[in-house]
Amino acid sequence: MVQRRFTVSLEPAEAARLRAFDNAAEGRVSWPLGENRTFRRRNRTTFEVKDYASMGPGKAMVATLGKAVLREDDEVDVVIRTKGSWLGWLLVAGGLLTLTVIPRDGIVAAALGVGLALAGWGLFLRRPGAHDDLDAIEQVMRSEIAGGWSPDDGRGAR
Repeated sequence: MVQRRFTVSLEPAEAARLRAFDNAAEGRVSWPLGENRTFRRRNRTTFEVKDYASMGPGKAMVATLGKAVLREDDEVDVVIRTKGSWLGWLLVAGGLLTLTVIPRDGIVAAALGVGLALAGWGLFLRRPGAHDDLDAIEQVMRSEIAGGWSPDDGRGAR
């Protein structure tokens, strides 16, 4: 899993705007009906931006998630991370399991096992383009949350 953490210091007017943010009035329609990567209110203090990866006709999985939590001291904790690595591990495990039945099923099992393992590694664990997805989510979050952005190492140091 790849992730980035930020702490955003807000002006009182921006904090008030976020507290009054209304999905119906200000937020665009979220995917699949509208644009992907839409800034949405989840609850009173939490906002999200989700990036969906298509998993076939009519199906999607959240691949990248940006989450912002508004605190009482007019600061926002932002975490942007990739999701879905469990699917990669599942494919790799299925590939390795299939490779164990080679003596019984021969070349077909070997090809399927190698194919599953490579698909799990290439599509989900190595995640080509994961940093581009994080950049896109960060760009949406920065456009919606105006303030002083500073990287956070995740250990509470600011």
